[in-house]
Amino acid sequence: MRYRSRSDPSMARIRSSVLNRLSEAARFLGVHSWILAVVGIPVALLLHSGTAAVLILLLALTWQVVSLLALGVVRRRSAETRSRYGIRFTQWGRVYSVITIIFCVVANQWGVNLLSLTAAFLLGGLLCSLVLTFAALAGITLRWRLPSHVFAGDAFPVTVNMKNDKRLLGAYGIRAGSGAYNSSPPQERHCIWSLPPGEERSLTMRQSLPRRGSQALPPLELRSGFPFGLLEIVVSMGRKKEVLVLPHVGRIREDVLIREQTDEAPWLRSLRTKDLHGEFRSLREYRPGDDPRLIHWKTSARLGALFVREFERQRVESVLLLLDASLPPQSPPARRERIERFERAVSFTGTLASMLESKEILYAFVSFCPEMVSLPYRCGRRHLFDLLEALALAEPTETHSLSDLMATLTPREDGGGACLITPGLPRAPRPRPSVVTIDVSNPDFDELFTAKV
Repeated sequence: MRYRSRSDPSMARIRSSVLNRLSEAARFLGVHSWILAVVGIPVALLLHSGTAAVLILLLALTWQVVSLLALGVVRRRSAETRSRYGIRFTQWGRVYSVITIIFCVVANQWGVNLLSLTAAFLLGGLLCSLVLTFAALAGITLRWRLPSHVFAGDAFPVTVNMKNDKRLLGAYGIRAGSGAYNSSPPQERHCIWSLPPGEERSLTMRQSLPRRGSQALPPLELRSGFPFGLLEIVVSMGRKKEVLVLPHVGRIREDVLIREQTDEAPWLRSLRTKDLHGEFRSLREYRPGDDPRLIHWKTSARLGALFVREFERQRVESVLLLLDASLPPQSPPARRERIERFERAVSFTGTLASMLESKEILYAFVSFCPEMVSLPYRCGRRHLFDLLEALALAEPTETHSLSDLMATLTPREDGGGACLITPGLPRAPRPRPSVVTIDVSNPDFDELFTAKV
């Protein structure tokens, strides 16, 4: 017998169809509650039945509240985001509520019809403000667009498409913005005065996530006090999908990096070369895909066609990047300090890979963070982001030591084609002298590497 899995597309379609029907039923319920009030109350007043008019009004309000709650539940289960509602009184709303309570108490004590009628109108305004404010925010769905790569600490644009799915009611007086979340500062807010039924509005906000790794996007808050400003409804709409935040890429001083190494490796010597293309050989006609920076403009202007410079290829150098993620037994303060240095080592590794990429030097990567991660010798933007994604998920390990990492060296790298980045060298064993070692705990590291560009 074949069992149907929960992720079966047909089951997902059936569930979506049921939720859509429930959403339509909630809309039908909300609209017809007001039709009942508009038609039934005048008829009851013509029949001189005040009690029936009050009952119809209460029934319509109850019907409307139930429909809004049902629509909110359906939206939370069917939409891409999960919403949380909150209600708070504004300053004017608190004053209004105190006045309403006073009128209700006085009318109950004195039994004056005019005071009772005034208290009823004040209480009705409060209830209508609650219903209309909920109606302004109900039926709004969001779609997010994020950049392809997000770096820790760097601001990035988040585009939110806000759509009003209601057929008859518009949304008014909405303030949208993201609050403080996961150590990220609150961002700017946007105001949407009117969002008619069925229309869509696009908002672009600047967001920042301070730490690397897989993190949830800060929730978007929608606020509205429409129409009276007595109550403010706050809807927090958080995204389920997490964002992979890449480590921050800083700046490395190449002169300091070369100066501190006594035995200069071949890949370090390549950093001295200013011309990445080698020695000039000849000119040839431009072909699609050639680097526009290689166009020789004087010759192109004289001959009336584009010509580019050709160079002799340099000997390709390579380097193996070794990230020490070992976390030896230490006291809690020393452990926290080593974890902080490990974060700087991760950022330095990504920055060094970016620099090697710009110099067209092949590089590979090996680390136990906490399991073994290995990337082959390559060069290119895709390879760089593969490395940055691996670094984004890197964590310190207590099961693998620096000796395990150094054991991955082959004779090819042991001759000078390796660079060890470590948050702190142990007393023993020391790395091989031929391996370029970058110790983050060294006081001179701050001169070598700057986290902020």
